[in-house]
Amino acid sequence: MQIICVEKIDSTHSFLCKKVRKGEVKGYLKQSEGEALCEISSQIGLEDALGQGGAKNSPSQSPSNQNKNENLHENSSQNTIEAPFGLYALEQTSGVGSRDNAWQSKRGNLHLSFCLKCEHLASDLPLSSASIYFAFIFKEVLAAKGSAVWCKYPNDLYINDKKIGGVMSSKINDFLIISLGLNVKFAPPNAAILDISVNLEDLVKDFAKELEKNLSWKEIFEKYMVEFQKSKMYSFHYKGKEVPLNSVLLCDDGSILYQNKRIYSLR
Repeated sequence: MQIICVEKIDSTHSFLCKKVRKGEVKGYLKQSEGEALCEISSQIGLEDALGQGGAKNSPSQSPSNQNKNENLHENSSQNTIEAPFGLYALEQTSGVGSRDNAWQSKRGNLHLSFCLKCEHLASDLPLSSASIYFAFIFKEVLAAKGSAVWCKYPNDLYINDKKIGGVMSSKINDFLIISLGLNVKFAPPNAAILDISVNLEDLVKDFAKELEKNLSWKEIFEKYMVEFQKSKMYSFHYKGKEVPLNSVLLCDDGSILYQNKRIYSLR
């Protein structure tokens, strides 16, 4: 998997969505059995992956060794990139959160997006619950590092009763764009920061390695279902209203049953 670190961008999510809409993303053929779907490159330059000239930024280089003058703008490249592909920015100026809210962030936080070919996802994954799936995998990566993070339904990351991040997804054509925001160094009012120290480069690599495993939805959902109990003291936004989660039933496809209606959340 190509994973690029850039100095600054408007929005990693918007950038990849626009690339897909323009037909500037292609997916390679699925690997034969026994081969990893994703392989993290150690030397990927912006000029190679995104058509940018200048210094090379790669997950093997610490941000302190990267060219700080290298910025990436959403309309800067007409070159094709190949999925699976990851992009994270040291600074994001126009991040988008759930329900199209602005995501307030500062340098030092994680701003990460992946573009994946739908046919390479777990075969039992309901795309309507992709954000749940990837949020929980990311939560497991953080927990393995010692964090007390948990997943609030459907796709928010919490420490105790404060939000520290979230996950959203967009399906465009045959691709799925997954984006994660995590408060590592800065949190807006009424939010919190991650409870452990992490190196962004290592965190992105570890998450990418988990994606390589292509874990089944069933395996992830069994764990998520247990953790869902913590969400019952909260509410879920649906059509501009707050739905109390202690009054719903969590279904096996990740939807919730409320007043005999199934509610899906593709964010």
